[in-house]
Amino acid sequence: MNTKERFNCLISVLGFKTVKDFAENVGISQARLVDVMRERQKIPQDLVVTLLTDFDVNANWLIAGVGEMFIDGKFETTLTPQEQLLLDDYRESNEQGKEAIEKTAQALSAVNKLLQSSENTTKKQSSSHTEMHIGEVKQQNNIQHLEGGITFKEGD
Repeated sequence: MNTKERFNCLISVLGFKTVKDFAENVGISQARLVDVMRERQKIPQDLVVTLLTDFDVNANWLIAGVGEMFIDGKFETTLTPQEQLLLDDYRESNEQGKEAIEKTAQALSAVNKLLQSSENTTKKQSSSHTEMHIGEVKQQNNIQHLEGGITFKEGD
């Protein structure tokens, strides 16, 4: 695995959407990071220190591609407050509530994939319409129950 592949893998595992987001988070310019990834320059010492201390990245893996990506082979992520709240709600819910949260997350993920797929296949069409209607929201056992429907319409 070359330097670019290691950084792309690291960026993905750490949950960053883009190289730019990652670069900003670790305090390096995007241009400098791209140069490192293309092996035009060596990995800067300040970046190595940040990755080792803040993210527990294994130095051997980072520099030479040897061993596990993270120290002790595991990565513990820091959750955002919203993610932590959702996780707490899930843990405090009964089985029915957990199932509802899981199904809602799966449904929203499927909708997102459909939207992305639809955008890719209908770019040539002049118009498209996506509508999401939620008829009723009920609070129950730290979760919200959503009733309604989702409608997708392609161009006229």
